[in-house]
Amino acid sequence: CPAYFFGFIFAGWGILYITYWQSIQKTVPALILSIARAFIFPMILLLFLPILFGAESIWFAHSAAEICSVCLIPFLSKVSTPRLNNNLS
Repeated sequence: CPAYFFGFIFAGWGILYITYWQSIQKTVPALILSIARAFIFPMILLLFLPILFGAESIWFAHSAAEICSVCLIPFLSKVSTPRLNNNLS
């Protein structure tokens, strides 16, 4: 089903940010995103998509989970990045 493979377009962004955060020793956002994209979002979507849209919607769970994890990236980036002091004097 093409709906399943659509999620791989977004998977790269999640993997890229997880790797980046691990490389700069920001392990908390990397861990949160890893757990969210591997367990939390797929579990929730696998439970509720069939109830809301029927059994065939299970194929969309992977793609929707990847999209949800990509939507989580800006929030984790903002929280994990320290603000720079603009006072240069």
